[in-house]
Amino acid sequence: MKCEDKEYLDYLLNRNSFKKLIRKFLLKKISKKFRGKVLDVGCGIGEFLEIYPNSVGCDINKNVLEYCRKKNLKAFYCNIEKNVPKDSYDGVFFSNVLEHIKNYVEALNNIDKILKKKGIFILLLPNKKGFENDKTHNPKFDYKDVFEWLKNNGYEIKISYLLKCNFPIRFNDMIIICKKC
Repeated sequence: MKCEDKEYLDYLLNRNSFKKLIRKFLLKKISKKFRGKVLDVGCGIGEFLEIYPNSVGCDINKNVLEYCRKKNLKAFYCNIEKNVPKDSYDGVFFSNVLEHIKNYVEALNNIDKILKKKGIFILLLPNKKGFENDKTHNPKFDYKDVFEWLKNNGYEIKISYLLKCNFPIRFNDMIIICKKC
């Protein structure tokens, strides 16, 4: 299943209800780190958009965008690897998206163009085990590249940690919260 497929919408809608609850809790915590207008890259079914009212989503999956619009959420089509959105943002949120992008460094460069100075950039990435379990992940993706890019492009890493939960479900994500200097 590719992120652009109709099946991806079904996958997002039919996830384990406990995982959905954990995700909602996590998104509420993350939303408190933002101020101002936020772009949710790879917005999926709009979970973050529902929590943070001053947000807009972008995605490459037309099915999830249609779903978001039916829920009156602001979302538009954008392949962040190839296109730069027109607006500028006070914050950018990437939740389990970057590792799917073939040219993720170019996507980061495009984000840098739209994130305002002192803007907050938050990335959620799967840990190594989670990365290996998903065939849609870019096999050339490297966490070191992401940290190096952030450092070389003037981002101050505020928080970087691994969120682990192995019971009653496995939920392991790396969270990176940084500020554009």
